[in-house]
Amino acid sequence: MKKYNIKNYVRYKEDVKASMPDDKPYEEYTRDELIIRFLPLVENLGRKFATSQQASGVLNINDIIQIGSEALTRAVDKLDWNMLAESEDQEKTLKSFFSKRIKGAMRRRIDMARGNMRIPEHKLNEIRKDFGEDKKAVEMFFNSVFLSLDAANDNGTPYDAPDVSQDYNLDLLGATILLDETEEGMKQQALPTHILQSKLDVETINNYDYILFDTPPSKHSKLMHNALVISDYYWYIIGAEDIWALDARRIMDMVVESIKQLNDKLSPLPVLLTKYRSNVIQCQVMRDTCETEFDNLAGVFKNDIRFTTQIGRSEAKRQSIYEYGRNEKVATDYTNITKELLSFCIGDKKADALFDGKKTLKKRN
Repeated sequence: MKKYNIKNYVRYKEDVKASMPDDKPYEEYTRDELIIRFLPLVENLGRKFATSQQASGVLNINDIIQIGSEALTRAVDKLDWNMLAESEDQEKTLKSFFSKRIKGAMRRRIDMARGNMRIPEHKLNEIRKDFGEDKKAVEMFFNSVFLSLDAANDNGTPYDAPDVSQDYNLDLLGATILLDETEEGMKQQALPTHILQSKLDVETINNYDYILFDTPPSKHSKLMHNALVISDYYWYIIGAEDIWALDARRIMDMVVESIKQLNDKLSPLPVLLTKYRSNVIQCQVMRDTCETEFDNLAGVFKNDIRFTTQIGRSEAKRQSIYEYGRNEKVATDYTNITKELLSFCIGDKKADALFDGKKTLKKRN
């Protein structure tokens, strides 16, 4: 479990205890009093999740309590007071109603975060201290992280989930945590922004209809600079509830202006919103904000990628969302975005020609 601030946790418990309203009939409670009255229930439910279940160090008990408290607030707002008045045991009815929604919210959040892996800070410090002098430090760290997985394999080779994906006409080159070393090496080159361009020859590029680079929005990232130098477009993909995501735009604006001196054909694509929930006000506000912020560029795509746990589950099974659940609504989202993206780049008619009657991309021979 991720280390948490014990003082904050103790202070939270003291504040809840001090704020606890007096006992009285539930119909006399205000909304805030009812929420405070059942905050101890949130903690009790959060404590029932084993340490191993709490997303392998990504979440701690404070995170779980916050998630549960938000779920409790939503549950109070949905409470049917008329039905509660008819209950013979109002406290039991409330606990049952709240518990179901609190536990559900906690489980969904843990499922979302379980695919992430946080490296303990003391291990990171060890790697930073020894990296470049003792490469075995890195090797030993990863051996310790994956020891349990390696031990599960009888033949002594690293454990690997079976690849059950279908054969698609695409290639995927994944990143690794050791790309930091590549980044440092790029900075030592005479032309650090043209390394990727020198490695990709015309024959290689002509083998693909489209090439996508996914890089972090860092002002000093040579990996991102290299990708922009040889790209036709750059693309903002923003989490609909990420209130800090728009800060990346300011960084990108500065980077793009400097890169355009080396690549004058570089143009923006419309913004794509992901993890979108139409019933959440923050998501609607984010869309309105993006439409205003990016109006002078390419605007915002009409379609978005909805919030769902199906993406994480498909990744865990090493399947694309189409293999995992072709009929899932989020699969349709990706199809719609693909078509909208192609229409923007090559026009509606050419984009339509790439799709068959089932509204999926045709396979190229």
